[in-house]
Amino acid sequence: MSIARGLLIAALFVAAACGPSKAIRDICQRAADKYTTCIGDILGPDAVAMARAKEQDGIQQCAGDDKTVEMYRTCLPKTSCDDFMQCMEDYATATVPR
Repeated sequence: MSIARGLLIAALFVAAACGPSKAIRDICQRAADKYTTCIGDILGPDAVAMARAKEQDGIQQCAGDDKTVEMYRTCLPKTSCDDFMQCMEDYATATVPR
């Protein structure tokens, strides 16, 4: 194995050990913010409090799941809450293993 290849492999292990990238965590944070805002619009402030109570766990789980991150990449550009929520539902339905 060449030194360059060995360094590349070592760098990949270090990157994996450091956890999700800042960009992935940002996607998950933005999705959590948008979801919570939409829940507030749809169900009111009591529902926002419940959603916020589990937000950090949800962001952590999102950042560790490529499929969830990809769903949010797809759905975050939706501007309205109805479109955002519908996009997530449609994405989940279309990608569920059968």
